[in-house]
Amino acid sequence: MLDEGATVRLVRHGETVRVGAWLGEGGEGAVFRLDVRGQPRALKWYHQHCADIARRTSLADLIDRGRPHDRFLWPLDLVESEDDPGSFGYVMDLRPDGFVGSHDLVAGRIEAGLVQTARIGFELADSFLRIHALGLCYRDINFGNVFLHPETGAVLICDNDNVGVDGLAGSVLGVPYFMAPEVLRGEALPSRRTDLHSLAVMLFYLFMVGHPLDGRLADRYDCFDDEARISLFGRHPLFVFDPDDDANALDIVGQSATLALWDIYPSFVKDRFVEAFTDGLDDPDRRVLESVWRKVLVRLGANVCYCDTCTAQIFADGPEACWNCQTLVRRPPRLVLGDLEIMLNHDTVVRSFHVDLDYDRDHDFAQMTRSPSRPDVWGLRNLSSVTWTATMPSGTQNSVAPGRSIGLVDGLHLELGPVSATVEA
Repeated sequence: MLDEGATVRLVRHGETVRVGAWLGEGGEGAVFRLDVRGQPRALKWYHQHCADIARRTSLADLIDRGRPHDRFLWPLDLVESEDDPGSFGYVMDLRPDGFVGSHDLVAGRIEAGLVQTARIGFELADSFLRIHALGLCYRDINFGNVFLHPETGAVLICDNDNVGVDGLAGSVLGVPYFMAPEVLRGEALPSRRTDLHSLAVMLFYLFMVGHPLDGRLADRYDCFDDEARISLFGRHPLFVFDPDDDANALDIVGQSATLALWDIYPSFVKDRFVEAFTDGLDDPDRRVLESVWRKVLVRLGANVCYCDTCTAQIFADGPEACWNCQTLVRRPPRLVLGDLEIMLNHDTVVRSFHVDLDYDRDHDFAQMTRSPSRPDVWGLRNLSSVTWTATMPSGTQNSVAPGRSIGLVDGLHLELGPVSATVEA
């Protein structure tokens, strides 16, 4: 096994570097710090039983392809050691500070707001769409491979050596809690379609802090071992919120958090989970697509507003009463762009992809702002590079140059370059 201070060689770049501090270890190998041309990197070095020619060939292919997006801590180069012939590893970017394991959020060890949680879900869906668009599948979506930034909702995905060509056998099948029913039953190998199930499970965990198939049917098993999981999640899967069968409903006491969270979400989110874990359980072709999740989660993040009484974050299309203090919710004004409604809170920032749907570009497009002379009057500041045309309800038109603002009134119509929008009180 590799030791700190050992010398290794980057195969593609031909450089020799010294192994830095040990960072952690898993079933496949150990991870060390590595400095490459003054840049901090991470080195994953495989245990001997995992360092086979098939894995090396797969890694070489991934390195040739290049990362699909900056969210992936993608293999950058193969690494060898003259002192340990036959063994190898790969170098990747080091995870930045501020990112934590996704399980920390589900377990309640860290907190993230509703906007940030929706952003986490969006970035996951968008990331796996990019993988699948290249004809690849991830195979092993689970808590251990997803890191997130609770303050921004940014996501990083590691262990990308699991990625392979869709439909071909790989070195992993996944983690039972996240594996598709047909994989657990031994009827299929991981693929893009099984990734869709794993993605839906991950999203349900993030939003509802529970497993979508773990209800009272689990009480049948004295020991919740692998055989029990295969039975509950593979042979006889039943959604805990199945609208036609409550045999696997949640325990009111033991799973109260999931029940409470389910109630606060808008129906347009819950309907997709019902689709994913009813039709999608039996028919992989009817699973919710990444592109659908992406659109739903953009809408979800834009749907967040605040309770006037206790300032808790709530969903405008959720229950009429605040989940925290039970007072009736007063919805804020909203910016309507086609079928997307953006709640205009005091801290709302409209993103460029809200307007042009180009998810490769993500920058500030507009921002709520308060009038300097009348603090009770709010407006929308143009942060884009184009001049808007604003039409008042009276028919009067104004130009809103970049950096300027327009006061919000009910019925205000805005031409925002590629799209039209309306302010509704």
